[in-house]
Amino acid sequence: MVAEWIIWCVCAAFGTLSYLALVRKYPASFRSPNFRGTSIPSSAGLAFVLTVETGYACLWPFGRGPESSLLRTAFIAAVSFGLLGLADDLYGDRSVGGLRGHFSKLITQGKVTTGVVKAVGGALAALAAGVSLHLQSPQLAILSAVLIALTANAVNLTDTRPGRSLSFSIVLGAIGLLTGCAHFQFPAYAAFIFPLLFAACLYLFDRAGLLMIGDCGANAIGAVIGLLWAALTPIFAQLVFVAALIWFHWWTESHSLSRAIESSAWLKRIDRHIGVRS
Repeated sequence: MVAEWIIWCVCAAFGTLSYLALVRKYPASFRSPNFRGTSIPSSAGLAFVLTVETGYACLWPFGRGPESSLLRTAFIAAVSFGLLGLADDLYGDRSVGGLRGHFSKLITQGKVTTGVVKAVGGALAALAAGVSLHLQSPQLAILSAVLIALTANAVNLTDTRPGRSLSFSIVLGAIGLLTGCAHFQFPAYAAFIFPLLFAACLYLFDRAGLLMIGDCGANAIGAVIGLLWAALTPIFAQLVFVAALIWFHWWTESHSLSRAIESSAWLKRIDRHIGVRS
């Protein structure tokens, strides 16, 4: 167990230093103005992706049975969704928003936006992760794929102000761990505890407006959280979570999350505590 924590810490140092090196070498690509107009490091979720991909890759050969399968699946989910999100960060079309907007542009103008690529690629990546996790059960593989894809996009949808998406992710991850605590042994939890702790470290900087995790981070972290729910929680809890995610996606297609928060006194109060707003 001590060796695993040492590996994770080394991987965290590698991921963080590699990202900082990219920010320094390519400031035009990895620095962007935030909501206040201040230029800060962007796509900082790449540090998370580099950390977890190397961590899972290093631990994967030492896993046994279900643990090895879980590490392999986590690697697939984090890397795939992270790269899709990074492509959207670097080359994304911001003239449209939401799945409906991107697919409408595809249908009406024949233009393939990065949003469409991310949606289709994310669906395929989620399916690959679901099959990797449940090789013998097509039904569970599909359920896991839906969980991973919807959670990744839900976290991305909340990334509208500092601290929102990461606080949302940490809460979802904590609920998932608590919901599944009676069903799985510690090795399965270990695959998610360090990534959640690393996300919490990023949250400290994100909430202060010192960096932006971008689609790269929101998608990758969301995919790992979705996998957590798929791997650890009972089927009933997964179905309830999927229903909640479907409702959230439907609601955000016609409502503004920021406007809804500003119009509710208690949501506004909570929102002021999770990140800077001025």
